[in-house]
Amino acid sequence: MQPNIKDHLVKIIVTCILLLICISLTKPFISHFVQSFYIYDMPRSPWQSDYGFNGLISQIFYSEIFFDNLWVSIKIASLGVLFSCLFCAMTAYALVMYSYKIKYVILTILLVVLMIPEFVKVMPFFITIKQLHLLNNHLALWIPFVVPPLGVLVIKQYIESLFIKEIIEAARLDGANEWQVFYKIMLPLLSPAISIVAIIQFTFFWNYIDLSVFIISETDKKPLLHIGSNGFPTYFFGSLSVIVPIIVLAISSRSITHYLKGSTI
Repeated sequence: MQPNIKDHLVKIIVTCILLLICISLTKPFISHFVQSFYIYDMPRSPWQSDYGFNGLISQIFYSEIFFDNLWVSIKIASLGVLFSCLFCAMTAYALVMYSYKIKYVILTILLVVLMIPEFVKVMPFFITIKQLHLLNNHLALWIPFVVPPLGVLVIKQYIESLFIKEIIEAARLDGANEWQVFYKIMLPLLSPAISIVAIIQFTFFWNYIDLSVFIISETDKKPLLHIGSNGFPTYFFGSLSVIVPIIVLAISSRSITHYLKGSTI
């Protein structure tokens, strides 16, 4: 068998395997869609006006609190992503460009925090939020998460791969202060890494529902993932509707990172 034919055969086999994996991963979405048209284990037609698409849409998208929940999710995701990108870039810049005694202690703490399971942090987090009087406050849903260790490490590794210390030293000799160096030189160069952090953080803030159940008590202040809480069918259909921004972001993420990477060359 010729080498090129063998390579094509391997690619076809690998592609088929990946397609099977992708099809298997779509099972939860198909299940959610099917369950949207079941009530009390009795299937119903998707075309019925009371229980089909029209009924579900009227219960979800035309409910009184839908736009309130939508605004809460947009506000939390936007503020969280904005401050996460800024503070992660500042922290990573300080870890790479400056030398001080506790530098490696901070890096060790970041790695240790990454290894702590999420469920272990829930109770201490709730107690801290309660002591700070932030219960039923949207600040508790994004401020504690604006400096994720993963985001700091991603940008730190990207800075170390740039070899730009000479550029920064030249800017300092020209009279630029540290804020000018960071905002005018570093941020444009870091845009590909920042875009990755933005995608990760947007997905986190948009999908984060666990702690909001305990922190936010008023229905109109809850994020959008609480949509359809009045029954399993509307919950399944509503959960499908709120993943649309995540799907759009996932599809466009590669184009965004390539565009930003090309614009900084």
